[in-house]
Amino acid sequence: MRVTAVGIAESYMRIRSLLTVAVSLAMLVTVGLGAALWLVAEQLAQVSAEQARAQAVARDASALLVLTHEYALHAEERIRQQWRAHHAHLLGTLAAPPADARSTPQEATAQASALATFFDQLAATTGTSEDQVQQRRTLLLDQLLTHTQALFDTANRWGDTAGASRQAVERGLQWLLIAVPGGMLVILVALAALLARHVLDPLARLHAAVLAVARGDLSVRCASTAADEFGVLARTFDAMAVDLVSQLRREVAERQQAEQSLAEFSREFETFLDQTPEFVYFKDRDSRFRFCSQTLARITGHANWREMIGKHDLEVFPADTARIYFEEERPIFNEGRSLLDKVDPYYDADGRPGYVQTCKWPLFDDHGQVVGLIGTSRDITEQKRNEGRLQLAASVFTHAREGIIITDADARIVEVNDAFTRITGCSRAEALGQNPRILKSGRQAPEFYTAMWQALTEQGHWSGEVWNRRRNGEVYAELLTISAVRDAAGTTQNYVGLFTDITLIKDHQRELEHIVHYDALTRLPNRVLLADRLHQAMAQSQRRGQSLAVVYLDLDGFKAVNDQHGHEAGDELLICVARHMHDALRQGDTLARIGGDEFVAVLVDLADPCDCEPVLLRLLQAAARSVTAAETLLNVSASIGVTLYPQDEADADLLLRHADQAMYLAKQAGRNRYHLFDVDQLADVKSQRETH
Repeated sequence: MRVTAVGIAESYMRIRSLLTVAVSLAMLVTVGLGAALWLVAEQLAQVSAEQARAQAVARDASALLVLTHEYALHAEERIRQQWRAHHAHLLGTLAAPPADARSTPQEATAQASALATFFDQLAATTGTSEDQVQQRRTLLLDQLLTHTQALFDTANRWGDTAGASRQAVERGLQWLLIAVPGGMLVILVALAALLARHVLDPLARLHAAVLAVARGDLSVRCASTAADEFGVLARTFDAMAVDLVSQLRREVAERQQAEQSLAEFSREFETFLDQTPEFVYFKDRDSRFRFCSQTLARITGHANWREMIGKHDLEVFPADTARIYFEEERPIFNEGRSLLDKVDPYYDADGRPGYVQTCKWPLFDDHGQVVGLIGTSRDITEQKRNEGRLQLAASVFTHAREGIIITDADARIVEVNDAFTRITGCSRAEALGQNPRILKSGRQAPEFYTAMWQALTEQGHWSGEVWNRRRNGEVYAELLTISAVRDAAGTTQNYVGLFTDITLIKDHQRELEHIVHYDALTRLPNRVLLADRLHQAMAQSQRRGQSLAVVYLDLDGFKAVNDQHGHEAGDELLICVARHMHDALRQGDTLARIGGDEFVAVLVDLADPCDCEPVLLRLLQAAARSVTAAETLLNVSASIGVTLYPQDEADADLLLRHADQAMYLAKQAGRNRYHLFDVDQLADVKSQRETH
């Protein structure tokens, strides 16, 4: 099929003429609306000038009133000159209006002219007697004041009228400002409809045919008879489809070879990805590694990441590099501040220098204390290498082990990778077109997401930890980085999110925190957690004006159990006694094991010191309960020492020592009892212990 050049030219003339007429009409409407807007603006300028002129006349009239009064009192030449000056300015204002103002009211001009006559008569007042002069001056003054006030009132009415006119013009301008965008909108809609009918619809049909051919359906034909350029293009497409069928057989062998090469390339690239993920690591508060990715271990000369556990930066990196890491991590540990997108140096196992882009976030315990940090580092040295790797970006997106999500500017998902599906359980088809909030777990407040979007808007990127929900309902933690993709003009086109499932890391963190703060045998708080809770209880006691009791417990006869029945039986006894004593406490109280058969309880919210006595009796009963361990019925008791705060005005460590001293007196008194610490007995206790 052939299309002549004349036919093509004629078809182009048809659409060109149509578009020319439409654009011309749009321009005419636009010019008309603009001219109307200019005329209204000119009218607004005129009434504004008239209002300003009326206000100036009112000011001059007000000044004349004041000067008239002063002249009536003093009759000084200075005042008369000032009056004349203001009157001249008033006449000038009325006689020479601005070019853009309306004409001056005749009433105001006549009143202003009459003022000079009255004032001249007032200044030249004479008479046969002083009383006659004064009477004449009083009469003229009243007339002058009356006419001046009348001029002032006229100016105010003039100004009010001008203000009302200005408001009317402003309202007209407002309606015109609404009409102009409305008219432009109508024009745009008409142009859009014209474009859709004569351009977009034929283009859509042609696009559908192209997609069908791309999917392998070579039987599709446009079969268009239109005389415009799209008709010519459709017939050209039909001819191309016929030629494509003939070329397909020649391309089959080449395509098979290409597919084989692509498969080999994919396998090689997957291997490459396994060797180049981001560095991920977790450090404790002493800056020692507790976890790291295999890539970081390999690049620092370690065969396995487990070899890195417990090592300090000084043991892994050169001294200068380790010092840089130490300085940038101090604010994280001391202030809880995150470190985002910091460029740091590093050296691989062969001593070759490079640079990484690093993000580090603090990890907090349940009390808000920083216990470590988690960091991710991305090797940016690779960015300076061969630009040919850019064509591998599509495969990187597909095979990356980190989840990747891409949205448009309105936060609608346009693409996800396989790792996204693996981590979230949400398929690509389910995600496309949706907002990322479909993964929202509800654990984070709206303020969290508000701050996230504010950072994206202001800085173009955001990084942090997010709790999301998988397709099966399971809540998981992810380390997320979001970046805004902007065009040359700075307009955001897309958002790209990169995330890693850190749920196992968070679980490991919680396990480590439990090991640090709890006794491994009894599951009770250990000495570290006891110290923290005791300090908190002391502060709470001061705020509420209440007392607290520090109770030191030592089991009586426990050594004999270990000696006679073995340590396993002793451990079972400790577990049971710890549980019994814990159950004897009130909600809010703390029971901790500080070593061997020694326990400490903190009793809070004591309105009266005597309120602790029932709890102490329950503790004695709980410790004395029989326990079956190693098929043997075992019995022990407890000696208890108690000190009360703030009656005992000591710090936390000294409170524990005082309770220990009181416990020693309880043992001396026969065991299976409690003893309250008495400051007066402190010296006696010390001397008794020195003799023993």
